[in-house]
Amino acid sequence: MRRIPNLRLTKWLLFVGVLVLGWLLGWSNSNLIQLQFLFWRSPEIPIYLVLLMTFFIGLILGVLLGYFSRRSRSSKNE
Repeated sequence: MRRIPNLRLTKWLLFVGVLVLGWLLGWSNSNLIQLQFLFWRSPEIPIYLVLLMTFFIGLILGVLLGYFSRRSRSSKNE
């Protein structure tokens, strides 16, 4: 039973560490950039917003791909 509080403490420390790293990332990368794809251009936005958007899009895609992969594997086993 002693391991569970240690695991919770570790999770909270990791969460706080990620928040601090995210804050440092946003503070140090506040330069404005403009994305361009073919003839489309985005408005000027800070670099850290681009990094956060790509991180969250990748996170969501990874979770969805894992979900559908497990779902297709379980339907093949039945």
